Amino acid sequence: MATLQDENAAIFTGPAPGREVPGPVPVANGPGSPDEAHRLAVAQLRQQLGRAQERISEYEGSTSWRVTAPMRALGQRIRGWRRADP
Repeated sequence: MATLQDENAAIFTGPAPGREVPGPVPVANGPGSPDEAHRLAVAQLRQQLGRAQERISEYEGSTSWRVTAPMRALGQRIRGWRRADP
């Protein structure tokens, strides 16, 4: 097991004896690259978020949501009182 001194020496002089040297880091930005995969994942997550926000807006704008708002507020207040009592 490498000691902290070995770790520090590796930072300044290269890898410690017996350790593998990592290969080159791919820097391609074309199709199939890690950067492209991340961009696609972010775009997909943004689409999912947009759909979820639209759905939430529909619920919040519905008549039943607005009518039951006072009951939900009362329930939250009661639950808060229960938690405050030891």
